[in-house]
Amino acid sequence: MKLLSTLLRQWKHQSEPWRPGEPERRADTRSEVYRPVSIAPRGTQPIAGTIVNLSVRGAAIRLHQHRRGSRASWLDLLNQGDELWLGALLAAPIACWVVVIDDDVLRVHFESDDELCGQLRGVIERLAPEA
Repeated sequence: MKLLSTLLRQWKHQSEPWRPGEPERRADTRSEVYRPVSIAPRGTQPIAGTIVNLSVRGAAIRLHQHRRGSRASWLDLLNQGDELWLGALLAAPIACWVVVIDDDVLRVHFESDDELCGQLRGVIERLAPEA
């Protein structure tokens, strides 16, 4: 299992947004998909969202609840590197870590586990067969 500091070190280069004309920073192919999911820290009320972009190492999730507003939640306290649990993508919830949250899109990183990568490849092939 990787230490959180090891994962965060890999994300440092992603602290600034990508700009057109710059080389792509992500090594894995990303696919545009639309898959309803739930996401939350362990032991808290999940928030509904939709995966809009998926790779074997991460996802972009459009949240169905605004990050700020009258309904305060764990979402207001979210920081880079926080562990979350993503449900309804695979048979069992999977751990992921916050990379960045912009407006209502949450980007997360998955563990680089061979078995998990294989399962995610299968999901991507089903949801985006042209990928």
